[in-house]
Amino acid sequence: MGALRFLLWTGLCVGAGIALASVELGGRTPVSHLERLWKQSAPRLERAGAEVVDEVKKKVGSTPLEPKESHAKADRDAVADIISRRQKPAP
Repeated sequence: MGALRFLLWTGLCVGAGIALASVELGGRTPVSHLERLWKQSAPRLERAGAEVVDEVKKKVGSTPLEPKESHAKADRDAVADIISRRQKPAP
């Protein structure tokens, strides 16, 4: 039953693809209508994509290479003291 369902859906999809590419509606095929709509909206999409790329480049380029956190000398000394008092594991 599963193989029959697979073959049926595959045949329907192939048939729909052939129909979209060959049947004319309003003097054009549905595929050509979609291509025309895509070309009309593409400049807006490219501009939006370029804005996103520029924004990401600004964020990535402005990140400092040094750590953002800064610790006081007293804090570093306290951590070093805790580490030095830790018992070493037996070999």
